[in-house]
Amino acid sequence: MGFLEEGTPLSWAEAQAHLELAKANGIEQFLIIFRDHEQRRDVEMLWGDEQEYLLVEVGPGPRDVRLLLRADAVLEKLAERAQSSGYDANNPRRNASWQPEMNNYMVEGVTKPPYSGGLDSIADIEASLAFRRRELAKAAAELATVGKDGRHWQLAVWTFAAFPLLGDPGGQDPAAPTLLCGGGGLGSSGPSLFLPREVISPPIRYWSLSTGLLQRKGVKAVGLIPLAVDADGTAEVDAAPNFASPSRSSRSSWDAWDVAHAEHQLLLEEARGVDDGSLRRDRLHNPVPGRIYLDSASFGGGCCCTQVTFLCPSISDARYLYDQLLVIAPFFLALTASSPFWRGRVAAVDTRVAAFAETCDDRTEEETAANIPRGSRAFTSPQLFIAQSGPLDGRESELNDVPAALHCPSLERLRSAGVDERLARHVAHLFVRDPLTVFKENLFPNNEEVGHHFENIHSTIWGTVRFKPPPAREGCNPGGRIGWRVELRTPESQPTDFENAAVIAVARVLAELILRERWDLYIPISKVEENLERCSRVAAVERQRLYFRGDFLGNTDGNGNNSNNNTNNSSSRSNSSNNNDNINSNINSNDHSNLVELRLKDILFGDSGRGILARCESFMLAEKALGKCSKSTADRFTSYVELFRRRCEGCLPTPAAWLRRRLAAHPCYQKGSNHVPWEFVRDVASLFAQDGLPPTDLLGEFCEAQALSPDDPEMLMTSEKTTKMTPEMPMTPEKTTTTINGTTTIITTPTTTPTTTPPTTPKSKTRSLLLCS
Repeated sequence: MGFLEEGTPLSWAEAQAHLELAKANGIEQFLIIFRDHEQRRDVEMLWGDEQEYLLVEVGPGPRDVRLLLRADAVLEKLAERAQSSGYDANNPRRNASWQPEMNNYMVEGVTKPPYSGGLDSIADIEASLAFRRRELAKAAAELATVGKDGRHWQLAVWTFAAFPLLGDPGGQDPAAPTLLCGGGGLGSSGPSLFLPREVISPPIRYWSLSTGLLQRKGVKAVGLIPLAVDADGTAEVDAAPNFASPSRSSRSSWDAWDVAHAEHQLLLEEARGVDDGSLRRDRLHNPVPGRIYLDSASFGGGCCCTQVTFLCPSISDARYLYDQLLVIAPFFLALTASSPFWRGRVAAVDTRVAAFAETCDDRTEEETAANIPRGSRAFTSPQLFIAQSGPLDGRESELNDVPAALHCPSLERLRSAGVDERLARHVAHLFVRDPLTVFKENLFPNNEEVGHHFENIHSTIWGTVRFKPPPAREGCNPGGRIGWRVELRTPESQPTDFENAAVIAVARVLAELILRERWDLYIPISKVEENLERCSRVAAVERQRLYFRGDFLGNTDGNGNNSNNNTNNSSSRSNSSNNNDNINSNINSNDHSNLVELRLKDILFGDSGRGILARCESFMLAEKALGKCSKSTADRFTSYVELFRRRCEGCLPTPAAWLRRRLAAHPCYQKGSNHVPWEFVRDVASLFAQDGLPPTDLLGEFCEAQALSPDDPEMLMTSEKTTKMTPEMPMTPEKTTTTINGTTTIITTPTTTPTTTPPTTPKSKTRSLLLCS
């Protein structure tokens, strides 16, 4: 989470009187940013990634594994290392920015400086990720637990999306939550049954966010994740509430308020000495048999993801890219699924979507009952297409077909200030939420200089894609040098740097290709939301059919096959670099009625090179032929695309599928059980704590590709010689064009013999600011 506000938070009761004032200030701050930057143009697509990590300790015993709740201390160690070990300020391979996250076992590593706009910057990704992982491991190792026998616990940097034992007794250190009954009761606004208070990161923003979510809703968070029958995850346990159902629909018979009420009654019984202890505990921990109960926003907010942010040439380009990535974002979720286990149980879903959406839903009981169309703050809230012009024209009501609640005062102010209707509705939909925190010091801000109130709402809505205006003038954006950006947010973190680099690189090429060729991927938002739900299911990458534009893939028969061309995939790939003109022929069709349901393999690879990733691969080959990227970069990109092809074909597993298979084969796993043994989690953590090749059943032949990632300082220094010079654009706030000056260094892979060029001028200081908001 990039925006960290400090100050004195008002209690929720105190904040009530200031919510509308905070919203009004937030809108004014957005309008000032809009006015300052509406006409700006940026030439170079600077970009970067944010990689989240979990800190896991592995002890000497067979069940010794837990989350380390000392990320704040690790961040201090990282700051010391940055000062003492000589980070290279101008080289993303040898530098990083470190940030806290919601939970105190999480650290976020951010590209610093951002990657250059040239395609050869793709060659920097794995080296940058390897540097971050290595630095984090070294800093955390200094804080490792020393056991009673004097042996140090081993530190594993965990980059699966979720830790399977979070909330299981002992799954974090300290282990025990503080359970207090009284003053409204645990079920209404008290602490978690499963997580200690220490799980939340120390910065006041995280504490106030957690409290704000809880107090606005009126009860604590409730996530009810489908429970699987066994490790495979395909079969689901039937769900039924473990308490008397109210006279409402069957679905709402176990909603958040019913669970909270039942929990409160059980705690009162405990206080009175009523009810058998073990039975009461089971009823508390499993209020809806058939569902995994998560009772804190820290479950959803405590997951790892990989986010990629792109600087766009203009606001118009950013809005267009945002729309197209909204359609594509669910596909990344299926490709990267890596969170099949929750609270020590096997889920019947593969991703974090349900946990994130349900535990970060701050709607009141009245709002939920009224079906106010704004959903959770995370993922499931309606999102709107917002492009300024293009294929959306004349079809907005057809494509934005999910009702979205709007904050009317904000909408009217935006309209009166000259903001076009689509963008005004987008911002007004964001502002239908209340700010979760209001700081005393910021009640009456200088809106010309700061953007606290806008970011306070904007940064606490965690959609699949984020349209990011430039930061306000003060702090992150002195002189207004950062422009309009778009952030892809769905990918789940992968266990290896090679896999995460594949996600980041593919997203980077996709962004450029969409803007160059003005792809038209529009489908109704309702179908985008349906795709998101389907992409969360078990083995979605192979099994699910997803909505997509058939005309984008050519004339299809509904199965992803081109009825006019029976060329097999292998031959089409070999010729794809020669078919660029042909494969673009249907990109801008306005026939949105050509909606088909296809396997992800057909959408991404299609036939005759028309799929999304096949087009990216063709583009890179064409750019290589034109001398715009090196052979090593193009080859590396091909290996990234091939990884995802293998996953779609079922030849290689997603991390979620790999975890399920490993669990089923583990000696401590009881066949037919939905419990995750601690021994299994310890073995997985130990595997990724060790240096060396990743398991072959995860990456297959790509294990060697992972091994080629430079992870040694000397290797990095050797690889940092330049092979090519390209212009670099300083990020100035000029309104029409920007002057080119300076140069950018293009990095080759370590296996290439580079040709040394004269020293380059330092990169713009602005690059370290790109991702700071």
